[in-house]
Formats: sequence, structure tokens, C-alpha cells
Amino acid sequence: MLTPLDIETVEFKKVALGYSTDEVNSFLDKVILDFELLYKENAKLSDKVSVLEEGLEYYKKLEETLKNSIVLAEKTAADAKYSANQTSEQIIKEAQLKATEILQDSNKKLYQLEYETLRMKSKYDSIRAKIRLLLKTEMDILESSEAEFEKNLPPEDDPSAFEKIEEIDKPDNL
Repeated sequence: MLTPLDIETVEFKKVALGYSTDEVNSFLDKVILDFELLYKENAKLSDKVSVLEEGLEYYKKLEETLKNSIVLAEKTAADAKYSANQTSEQIIKEAQLKATEILQDSNKKLYQLEYETLRMKSKYDSIRAKIRLLLKTEMDILESSEAEFEKNLPPEDDPSAFEKIEEIDKPDNL
């Protein structure tokens, strides 16, 4: 690329019918000044482009990092959701199993209580029947003894009979 120094140091051959040296030199001075300004501005713009390209590269890397972070966050969220679902399903299965065990245990205890209740009722009925039979037998004996006793009683108008009873009731005769 042509620099301002190249323009300033250029030398032309002198010919007889050429341009005016003063006019060419004056024009070259203007070109040098304008070119120098453009050259410096170009250098500044090139530096600025470099800085902007570095910034752009930084932001592209940042964008890629953010994309990766978002993908990782989505994957982590999906994994966490899956894990939570698995855990909740496991908890539900365990709760259902526990409920089934409790229900079976309760049914078993209910069956045992019903069996024990029937057994106790049967025992009660059996004892009640035995007591009734015993009481009936005792009543029959009592009634039969009473009839026997009344047969052997002396007549009520016989006072000597009461003396015999009093003699029997005395403790010395025992």
C-alpha cells in the first residue's frame, strides 16, 4: 500500500515540455496532506475493526457458552424432572404396598376377632346351657326333696314333732 512518505519522496524526471514544477509540488503537498489524513484514519479504523472483531469473537464465544449453559440447564431440569417422577412413582408404589399390607393385616385381625367372638359366644351358649341344666336338675332335686320332706313331716297339730326337730338342731347332737 502507498504511504504518505512514498508520495513525498517520489521524484519525477524533468522534461522540457512538462508540467509546472511549482504547481505539481503544490498539488502533491495537498495530496500528501489529504492522503496522510486518510492513511491515519484508515489506521484508526483498522485498529477499531480489530478491536470490534475481538469483541465480536468474545461475544460469539459468550453466545456459545450461553447456548451450552442453556442446553445443560435444560438437560439438568429434564434429569431432575425424570428423577422426581421416578422418586414419586417409587413412593407411590411403596405407599400402595404398605397400604395393602395394612389392609391384609387388618383383615387378618378382623377375621381373628370374628373367630374369637364366635368362639366366645359358643362357649357362652355352652356354659349357659350347662348352668340351665344344672339349675333345672337342682330344682328337680329340690322339688323332689321338698315333696319327700313334706311326706315325712308330722302333722302340724302334733307338738311332739317340733320337739324332735329342736333336738336335731342342737349342736350337741352333731
